[in-house]
Amino acid sequence: MINTEIKEEVQFGLWHVDEKGNIDYKGDWTYGISCYRLTEPDWETHMAEKPWVAINDFKAALSQARINRILDLESLFSPNKPYLGSKPQDRIDI
Repeated sequence: MINTEIKEEVQFGLWHVDEKGNIDYKGDWTYGISCYRLTEPDWETHMAEKPWVAINDFKAALSQARINRILDLESLFSPNKPYLGSKPQDRIDI
């Protein structure tokens, strides 16, 4: 199930998504996708070609990561919400 609130970490099978939107595969080895690369369009196709990927778990993790990334960016610019995962004095006000 996709969460609409930032949580410390959520897991879909062996895929872990952190509060910033970074994705990590934690199986027999590690494979990471930075939150800065989430807008690249071909992740699902690219990962479906890998025999070790449970594609439904990956798709759920990718969706959650994109939501977390948006929520994290919104929290940087919202005067009404504290920046989650950081101290209030680190928040950027514009």
